[in-house]
Amino acid sequence: MAWEIDATHSHARFSIRQMGAGAIQGEFKAMSGYVHVDEFNPSHSWVDVAVDAASIDTGDAQRDSRLRSTDVLDVAAYATITFKSVRVEHIVSQDYKVSGDLTMRGVTKPVTFDAGFQGQDEGIGVWRAALAAKARINWADFSGTGLPVAEADQLDAGQLVRIDIDLALVQREANIQRSIA
Repeated sequence: MAWEIDATHSHARFSIRQMGAGAIQGEFKAMSGYVHVDEFNPSHSWVDVAVDAASIDTGDAQRDSRLRSTDVLDVAAYATITFKSVRVEHIVSQDYKVSGDLTMRGVTKPVTFDAGFQGQDEGIGVWRAALAAKARINWADFSGTGLPVAEADQLDAGQLVRIDIDLALVQREANIQRSIA
């Protein structure tokens, strides 16, 4: 079954723990992509997602500007963050491991998301579904360096970034092809 991401109702959130002071949290406000679900053979399922890197929002305009800069995301040179699955593994019930290639700043690294099917329903003549996924990445894997931070934003040495994704999906034609490079 082919599904298109409903960007209006989907969220790609992240959090980075600060030393002794909670976490910096934010989200990317713009994304697109497709999910193909093979209910009978989950290993034939796939996910392609593109996130607009410039749509980052932490609720602090100055920090967002710094995160968009060449020091961090470098959105002028690398406008899109992509995830392209290479393997979907059914674990139990509605739980899956979705492994694939995450590309940020022109660097591609393997990442595995713990994913869960949240259900589907037909509303106003259109089938909708929901998926949730989470993963952790090390920022230094994508930048070659740690996150540059101001004194007020001291982060844990590990530079771990937690990613939480909630996807709202709308059913589409069955012949949707993988289209994100």
